[in-house]
Parts: sequence; C-alpha cells; structure tokens
Amino acid sequence: MEAAQGLGMVTSGVAIGWIGSRFAKHRLFTIGLLGVGSSLIVGFNASNLTVMFPSFFVTGLFTTFQMVGLRSLLQTGVPSHTLGRVFATILSMMSLVVILSSLAASALVKGVTVRSLLTVAGVAVLIAGLFSLTHTRAESSESEVLG
Repeated sequence: MEAAQGLGMVTSGVAIGWIGSRFAKHRLFTIGLLGVGSSLIVGFNASNLTVMFPSFFVTGLFTTFQMVGLRSLLQTGVPSHTLGRVFATILSMMSLVVILSSLAASALVKGVTVRSLLTVAGVAVLIAGLFSLTHTRAESSESEVLG
C-alpha cells in the first residue's frame, strides 16, 4: 500500500508544476484534502487488492496536491521573517498529532476495529476538505462583493 501511495506521489510530483499552474493555491490544497480523504475511505474499506492499490495510488496523487498547496499558501501568506517559525510550528504540530492519534488508537483498538479507526481518519480529512471548500467559496464571494 505504501508503495502504491509513493508511486502516486512521485507521479503527481513530476506533473505538479503543470497542474499547479492551472489551479489557485487554495484550490490545489482543497482538491488535495478532498482527494486524500475520499481515497482513504475507499482504500481502507476495500475488500481486495484490485481496489486497494489504485485507491492508495490516488491517495499519493492527492497528497502531493495538498502538500504543495499548503506550502504555497504559507510561503505567499506568511511574512518571510516568520516563515521558519511557522514551518517549525507546523512540523511540531504534525508530530504531536501522530503521537496523540497513536495513543488514542491504542486506547480504542480493543473496542473498535482498525479499519473503522482508519476510516474515521479518512472522514476527518474529507471534512477538512469540505470545510476548506466552503471557506474558500465564502472568501471568493466576499472578495467579489468587495472587489
């Protein structure tokens, strides 16, 4: 599964310059979140490898969208003198989330299946993508009214 995801990330990494030039940074980030969340839900609930491997390949494709979109938003929206601190904070928070989710999963695994925990993770990413979609639409509408 990791190999399929890695292959997806390499594939989209090769094409991200071309893809990124066709989408606004916030759209790239949102598309990435929606794609990762959806493909994780499908992949974690697949009953056979013919569905699972393509799903994780798609997860890899959209992971690159999300990562490049986020980094682009940060690089253009954060003052350069604070950029290092912002990236360090994000990296620390990502590490904290890994630790906390591992602790939570280990506590819940006795009463809940691993598949359901992973599905919840996919749903959480999908919800973040939907939030990003509605938030960016609201900002676009507001800027059209103001602009």
